[in-house]
Amino acid sequence: MRAAAVWVASALWLGACGEGVLDASKDEGQGSDNPTCIARHSQALNACAQSDEHLRGIDISAWQGAVDWTAIKNDGVSFAVVRVSDGLAYPDKYFVANWKGMKAEGVVRGVYQFFRPKDDPIAQAELLLAKLEEAGGLEDTDLPPVLDLEDDDGVSAALYQERALVWIKYIEEKTGRTPIVYSAAFFSKFTGKAFSDYPLWVANYKASTMSCPVMPDGWSKWAIWQWTDKGTVAGISGGVDENIFDGSRADLDAFIRGSLRNPADPNTRDAGIDEADAGMGANDADGGTTPTDPAPEPSEPDEMAPGAGMGAGQECDDLGPDEVDDEMVDRPDAGLSDPTDAATDECANAGQPAEIVANDPAYFCKEGFSYDRTYHLCVDATQALGPFSPAMIASCERCGGVGCADPSWPVEQARAARGTGACMPGTTANDRGLCVDEKSAFGPFSPAHVQACLAEGGGEGACRSMRWGRDFAERISPSGVGVGGTGERAWGYILQTNWGIRDDSAGAGHFGAARSGNAGGHSGIDFLAPVGTALFAPCEGNAVSGVASGYGSYVQLVCALPASFAGGKNLWASMFFAHLSKIDIAASARVKRGQRVGAVGKTGNAASASIGPHVHFEIAIHGSESAAFSESHASSNHAANTASGEFSTRFEQSCLLPNAFKPRTGPSMKGRRPDPFMLLACVSERPAFTAPPASLQGHSVTWSTHYDASFDVDDAS
Repeated sequence: MRAAAVWVASALWLGACGEGVLDASKDEGQGSDNPTCIARHSQALNACAQSDEHLRGIDISAWQGAVDWTAIKNDGVSFAVVRVSDGLAYPDKYFVANWKGMKAEGVVRGVYQFFRPKDDPIAQAELLLAKLEEAGGLEDTDLPPVLDLEDDDGVSAALYQERALVWIKYIEEKTGRTPIVYSAAFFSKFTGKAFSDYPLWVANYKASTMSCPVMPDGWSKWAIWQWTDKGTVAGISGGVDENIFDGSRADLDAFIRGSLRNPADPNTRDAGIDEADAGMGANDADGGTTPTDPAPEPSEPDEMAPGAGMGAGQECDDLGPDEVDDEMVDRPDAGLSDPTDAATDECANAGQPAEIVANDPAYFCKEGFSYDRTYHLCVDATQALGPFSPAMIASCERCGGVGCADPSWPVEQARAARGTGACMPGTTANDRGLCVDEKSAFGPFSPAHVQACLAEGGGEGACRSMRWGRDFAERISPSGVGVGGTGERAWGYILQTNWGIRDDSAGAGHFGAARSGNAGGHSGIDFLAPVGTALFAPCEGNAVSGVASGYGSYVQLVCALPASFAGGKNLWASMFFAHLSKIDIAASARVKRGQRVGAVGKTGNAASASIGPHVHFEIAIHGSESAAFSESHASSNHAANTASGEFSTRFEQSCLLPNAFKPRTGPSMKGRRPDPFMLLACVSERPAFTAPPASLQGHSVTWSTHYDASFDVDDAS
């Protein structure tokens, strides 16, 4: 089976000037006075354009299907690079038509080949040359051929470089042209500096062409930059990769002329090569730069994924439903049965009935696949998407599985090797809701993680893959969120002991619980605790105290929200402690995090003997401190505001979705009010659940009665 092996160990192609800034004043600078943009990510520099002019270009493959080159040219596209094949297995059926169509419309042509290091590099080069000859040949006005370097296929860096250089030198000799290398910073581990003598087509997705792309090792400038995979171009259905050439049309023509080797030059590698051997027709020069298209060619044009192009944005594409290995098709129910001892524990078949959820909001599965909640896999009727952990691959090989090195397995085989644990065998959960080994983080990832990846400049294929580099995954994930991680949390907890939630004969105390005369239900959480239990400020802020008829003695505290939820905005939380037996602060006071503000009581409408003692605690979100202090905490008022909308998005992306954290019995937000327990679980160190004393046992339920998550909602700290 041919597919892109998903290594997003990547993602150093993502990002802008940041770490190791040498001169912040020059960050993201433009123009010839600042050819390198002052910042390193790992080994990578951000390199800005050297020319004040640039040309618009695109790259396409079979994923775009048939295109209209007249419309493309009229939309301002000056050059285009088209894929000829993905290694040896997927010659692009649109290549010949594209090559001829570009010439007819006067679009400067380029050709690229997605390099597969496990395929014979000479055979791959010959395939490119043969297809060029079939299409009419390479002309001196075409771009030199491009080698797309972004997938290691599991070989070593040394072997990868050795085989890629064989391709480059062979094409150089046969065409008399200096090839272009397409790659990205994330792949520097495999390219090293072995290709730095060749012009670079860099992939690094940014919001606009006014930025400076992150560079792979060995280069300080680029000729072409693939800056987005979400371009819109007339004549092409769906999204498309867009590029710019660093210079004017005259500069592009000069670049192409400069790629031609002069046979009289003693440094040429073309000397002694007959034109007849070039395999390219009458006009023998190579043509084409192109971005990456790791995905194999689909069986029919109408089955193509919209916008799928190439890209170090895409280097982590997974198999689509049409890309099943023949052997797997013959054995759709293949498990991990050892042919000599099928009953061993190590080679067990899947033991639990699967629960398939088509649109589980906690996880992302690519189109055509659904989430298997029992085995934590993305599956269709026959396949489970990988890539899989090294421990699973080893188990597959030991137990006689099929296609163990493939990034997609028969579904029963994957379930047997995966098991039902929270993380794949050989990986562990970290404090950021990720399953990791030493090098990688394994999916399925949450929609929030995917969006964070895309926001960092990653392409659709990479961000929607099933394996990312651990460093990258942890960099874009909030630390210590909702999973009992180490390190200081943004806030503290309001109680020193966690007795759970009030739930007794008088009613339930969870968020949204039914309330007489209140269609919106309960506005806060009733944290069960004995009368007199100390209550603490979770954060530093200004506070007021007083008495109200329904709430009894109360404290209102206003704090700025943690940055992970504020998203660069000035957002404020108005917190309300009600039914207190004692107030420990002045009517108006500045309090510090962890300062005692009062004690649990039974005042106001909580005084009934049938109601367990508790603190009613609620939170409302506002866009200013003054607005937060104006919050009335009227229980029936659940109106939203702009600030709460901004917070809600960040709340989901930073904590709820990455940790599959969701309520079982109510909402997570009501207008401007978030569920207080869920917010505290995301930002504070939380005591483990403690069984309440005998006097409270008829009033208490555990948090897991009302909440579910990838971490233990009762005992996570």
